[in-house]
Amino acid sequence: MSVSIIHPSAWIGVPERWPFPTVDRGTFDTPQEWADALVDDLGRTTVLSPEVRARVVTVLLLAAQRSLVSGTRLFVAFSAWDGPAYLLEARELPSAVLGMGSLAAFAGVDDPEQLGVPFSETFVTESGLEGVRCYRYLPAAEHGVICGRLDYAFAAGDSVLTITGGELDLVDFEVLKRGAEALAATVSSAD
Repeated sequence: MSVSIIHPSAWIGVPERWPFPTVDRGTFDTPQEWADALVDDLGRTTVLSPEVRARVVTVLLLAAQRSLVSGTRLFVAFSAWDGPAYLLEARELPSAVLGMGSLAAFAGVDDPEQLGVPFSETFVTESGLEGVRCYRYLPAAEHGVICGRLDYAFAAGDSVLTITGGELDLVDFEVLKRGAEALAATVSSAD
């Protein structure tokens, strides 16, 4: 049994393998082809200046590069096409990674680096899959910079899925939390 994500339309699912098959065009052989085609499609309904177009393509390429290097699935959302951009990273692992620990511990509730008391609670997806979400604040530098981090964790059969994101801007972190909740709500177990 594995876990799947049917992401909401506000999120762009970044392919994690290349060439990437498409329904109507065959394949995209490179991240650049995919990002250019996606932004071309956006340009049919939205006016993007050349500068904004270049930034959106760059964000998508950086997400694709991260996905390739880390072996994870990335999702990108934009508040507006000229920013800010939000990234969430999903990783499916064998359930053995939990060991004797809980999903909450795996999601970071006991992180010794966190500042203050973490927020952790049970989270139930639209399909009824139960998991956990954890929000915490971490020091990002020695000079008092704090970042927000969120983690969702779901176990189904022999798999554990995590969805992780973070923000240095704590106002943007609040926006990311709402977007992450919408994405996490689409998680289901696939038999």
